[in-house]
Amino acid sequence: MSTRFRLGDYWLEQRKGSTVWYRAWRDATGCKQRASLGTRDPDKAKVALARWFVENAAMKDQAPSDVLLSTVLTRYMHQHGDALASKDSASRGADLWNEFFGPAATVADVTIPRQENFLKWLADREYSDGYVRRMLGVGKSAMNRAWKRGEITQVPFVEMPPVGEAYPHYATRNQIVRLLNADMPDHIWAYFLVRLCTACRGDAARDLQRFQIDVDAGLVQLNPAGRRQTKKYRPTVPMLPPLAAYLKTAKPEAYLVHWHGAPIKSIKTTWRKLRKRALLPD
Repeated sequence: MSTRFRLGDYWLEQRKGSTVWYRAWRDATGCKQRASLGTRDPDKAKVALARWFVENAAMKDQAPSDVLLSTVLTRYMHQHGDALASKDSASRGADLWNEFFGPAATVADVTIPRQENFLKWLADREYSDGYVRRMLGVGKSAMNRAWKRGEITQVPFVEMPPVGEAYPHYATRNQIVRLLNADMPDHIWAYFLVRLCTACRGDAARDLQRFQIDVDAGLVQLNPAGRRQTKKYRPTVPMLPPLAAYLKTAKPEAYLVHWHGAPIKSIKTTWRKLRKRALLPD
C-alpha cells in the first residue's frame, strides 16, 4: 500500500494481506525494514509512529528554535529515565515543565524571563524550595544531555535557585518508638531497621543485598562493588547489633527489603498510612 503518513525517514504502511499498520524505513543497505505498530486503526498508528519518532529517531545539530522542549524532555525520560535513581521525581519534573511551557514551546523559548515566571509559577503552588530546585533541574539536565549528545547546537543557561535549608525536624525518641510499634508489613520493618542502623538514604536501603554485609567484620557496604559512587555518597558503615540480630532470623533472600524476594521500588503509600497511624507530623 502507498505511503499514508511520513516522519523523517520513517513512514506508515500495511503489508499485503494484512490490516495491521507498520513503521517502515530503509536500512544502511537500502533494504526496506518494517516493525509492527500493533494496531489496525490508522489514527492510532500515526500517534504510535509520532511517539516512536520523538523518542528514538536520530537528531543531529538541530537549532534550539527547531526543537520542541517537549521532545527533549520525552527523549530524556525515555532514553535515560530508567538510569535515574529518582525516576518518579524526574517524571513529575518533566510534566511540570510541559505543563508550564506548553506543547508549542521550543528550546529557544526557555529564556531567563520565562524561567523566572516558571519559578514563580512553581512557588505559587507552595512547593518547597528544595522541590522547586529539583524540578527545575530536570529540564536543565534534559537539555544539557541533548547538547552533550550533539542533538542540539546550543541550550539556554538555566539558573538554579539556591539550595534551601533542610527541613527543620528531628524525630524524637517517642516518635521513633511510636513508628516502630505501629502495625506494619515485614518488608517495611526491614526498611526502617536498615535506615535507622546505617543512616542511609531510602534508595540505598531498598538496594541493600546480603553480599554487601560482612558479618565477620561487622560492616555494611552501602555501595556495592562495581557501582559507581555518585554525589549521594554511599559509605561503608559499622553493623549495629539490632541489624545483626535481624539477619539471623530473616529469610535468606538476596534483598534485605523485599516483597516475596523482589526488591521494593517505593514505600510512599505505606509510609503515608504509617505516619498517620503513628501520629507523626506531616
